[in-house]
Amino acid sequence: MRKFRFMLYHFQKEHQLRFRSRYSVKTIIIAGLCLILVQAIVHFAFDLSGNGYDYKATDMLYSFANKNGHTPPVSNRVVFLTINDNTYDYLKSNLLDRKFLARGIDDLASFSPEAVMFDILFARPSSPKADSIFAESVRNAGNICLPAGFSVSFENRGGLDREGVYFERMKKEFLIHPKESGIGKPYIAGRGLYQADPFAEAAGSFGHITTVSEADGVYRLYPMLIKIDSGYIPTATLSMFCKIYEINTNDIEVKWGESITIPAGKESKLEKDIIIPIDEHGRTFIPFAVKWQEDKRKMEIRNFIERAENPELTDELTEFFEGNVVFVGDVSTGISDVGSTPIDDNAPLVLIHAAIMNAFFTDSFYSFFPTNILFLIVIGISILLTFLATLKNGMVFNVFSWVVLFLVILFAYIQLMDGSIFPVVTMQANIFVCYLVLLVIIQYTSSKEQSFIKSAFSRYLSPTVVDRLIENREGLTLGGEERELTIFFSDIAGFTTISEKTNPQQLVKLLNEYFTEMTTIITNNGGMIDKYIGDAIMAEFGAPLYFEGHSLAATRAALQMQKKCDDLNKIWKQRGDPEIRARVGLNSGNVILGNMGSHQVFDYTVIGDSVNLASRLESAGKKYGCNILISESVYTGIVGSGIQTRLLDYIKVKGKTKPVKVFEVMEDEYYEKYREYFLRFQEALDEYYNRNFTKAEELFSICTDLKPGDPASIEFIKRINYFVENPPETDWDGSFEMREK
Repeated sequence: MRKFRFMLYHFQKEHQLRFRSRYSVKTIIIAGLCLILVQAIVHFAFDLSGNGYDYKATDMLYSFANKNGHTPPVSNRVVFLTINDNTYDYLKSNLLDRKFLARGIDDLASFSPEAVMFDILFARPSSPKADSIFAESVRNAGNICLPAGFSVSFENRGGLDREGVYFERMKKEFLIHPKESGIGKPYIAGRGLYQADPFAEAAGSFGHITTVSEADGVYRLYPMLIKIDSGYIPTATLSMFCKIYEINTNDIEVKWGESITIPAGKESKLEKDIIIPIDEHGRTFIPFAVKWQEDKRKMEIRNFIERAENPELTDELTEFFEGNVVFVGDVSTGISDVGSTPIDDNAPLVLIHAAIMNAFFTDSFYSFFPTNILFLIVIGISILLTFLATLKNGMVFNVFSWVVLFLVILFAYIQLMDGSIFPVVTMQANIFVCYLVLLVIIQYTSSKEQSFIKSAFSRYLSPTVVDRLIENREGLTLGGEERELTIFFSDIAGFTTISEKTNPQQLVKLLNEYFTEMTTIITNNGGMIDKYIGDAIMAEFGAPLYFEGHSLAATRAALQMQKKCDDLNKIWKQRGDPEIRARVGLNSGNVILGNMGSHQVFDYTVIGDSVNLASRLESAGKKYGCNILISESVYTGIVGSGIQTRLLDYIKVKGKTKPVKVFEVMEDEYYEKYREYFLRFQEALDEYYNRNFTKAEELFSICTDLKPGDPASIEFIKRINYFVENPPETDWDGSFEMREK
């Protein structure tokens, strides 16, 4: 340990680095070592790569690459003969005419394709004549692959059909018995759907077309082999490829979780080995080269038959089909054989088989990134993050962590361009967990150090000041900054009367319950409690951290307080406690925000005219009989929010010469209850400001009928009676000077 400290000291001196305290560095290093140990255990016990999130991330990268033209090469040796809506319109039937298909096979044979695969299961007989003609055409062609489909699982559940020509030929001729190594968990065939006996007997090659989508319904991986008894049925594309190149399928080597190798040999036409990367289930990543709609290698079968009868088009059709592998698929509207791919939301699944054959011809299979190398990368980054976490400058640690997370995405994309599937989410998850754990350790060690400061200074300074001292010592100076925010004042109406009728213990309990609920509401809406003044609460919205919409947040807090008071009153009434009504005054404006006081004791608070106005508005609520009174500046900030308001008055508060418009804020239920009253009050107010005092008094009187004892209407009637005896000056602006504080 002493030697380590010596080395650390000299490294710090040489590179001018500032490390955290000895306690923090020791704790972080221990945490980093524990993380590396856990990562090693997880790596060797579980294979977390290749999960659904990894594949979804790869989808996005793959789609981006496709849009930018970075896709696997496209072989012209793979073409499509499609059956679409036009085909069925021509046949005037919803069923395929097998005599029509036989005609297509016969015509196709004259253009010498290398092989033809039907992505169609002719499992049921039709008319004997049509079936006989179709079977004869398949037999004469000699290169027709008729696949089978299976239900698959990782357990042998039985149910495999073992009768019929297809199964017998598959077992004798097309099951492969490769050289195996490694530990795999291949798919096991269950019940299958085979070609009818006449067609099974005539087919040139067999294989499966079983496609298995991921949990999200996207087709990404394709099982190249499915286990049947002691052998494996290959995918139809692999079966055709082996037949084209005269490969002895029993020479195939399988390394589970690594690759399938098709060896080049003297007896085959292959010039070099074909290596197909696979996972432990024998699945390979499907290298989609082009979207279905953009693929130009397609020809509709009816159109082909018509063109085949035209001698002038022979050369064109020969160029299209000769020596190529033809995939015949039904792509008509309404077929179920469609699905999502990383680059196509809705593509015929025949595209999957074609993509695999395209990969055979272009050697464009995607490999899976080696998990051992992935592990070493994770460990290396974890060590580096641990070192950076020990530095006093936490910005370096944070920036590096997020930069690495971005670089992982870039690296994954580069790997994809190089033909490798990189588990980007697994990698990011490892890095993020490491970052998060180290960040928690940093916070923990920092809090331990901060606790010393709190224990040393809390006797002399308020907790708020102590917290700011820990966060930013430079900020603890007298004075402050000018900032626009919303000032919040609340008071309990008739508190003096309540206190006289309530014993001290009961009153304290009541106030504590009230303050607890009100404080929660204020802080939940982004407000900061400034101080408690008797039964009053002073708070600021937009401090210490400024945020847009502080006036709206304060108004919502005031409305929630009224609702909470109603709820509390029900409880207090049941236990015999007095009920409470809170008045609130709100004003937005510029204030001085900062640490106010002496060098010995100071508080983080606000001062300014805007503070005084908010306090005056809270007091003015009593005159108008309203619970929430706001200034015009607050009203401007809540316009369009859906909060119910009304213009209440135009006043000059004590000590100010400039009048201020004030508004009442109310709950929706209250507004709906007195809707007619509010409409009449607005009319009365308009007449009042226009000096039509007689009409205004009439309307205010109606208001007192609609809302008996309305303090606001009574107040304006008093003013009107005064103005009748003492008419206002000609330059009267409609405002009223409040003489109360």
